[in-house]
Amino acid sequence: MVTHLHQRDVDGVKQTYPPTTAEEKLARKNELKTRGTLLMALPNEHQLKFNSYKNAKSLMDAIEKRFGGNVVTNSRMTPSWREIVSLAF
Repeated sequence: MVTHLHQRDVDGVKQTYPPTTAEEKLARKNELKTRGTLLMALPNEHQLKFNSYKNAKSLMDAIEKRFGGNVVTNSRMTPSWREIVSLAF
């Protein structure tokens, strides 16, 4: 069996990497959509503060930590945020 490995030239050094599967592409696309949705839900003045988080899970954890709210809002709002994040995973 012959498998074709792709090569990428980085700083003059050829690096080989396996081909990306459709599932990996779909997972990456969903991760980016989820992260974008979470960032768009934030008020404009807070978006730059949270832009440094690279995945949806760490972004969601930071949002929950920053905007913890009180007991009443936590019981109402947390499931809706968790639903958004769980769609990507």
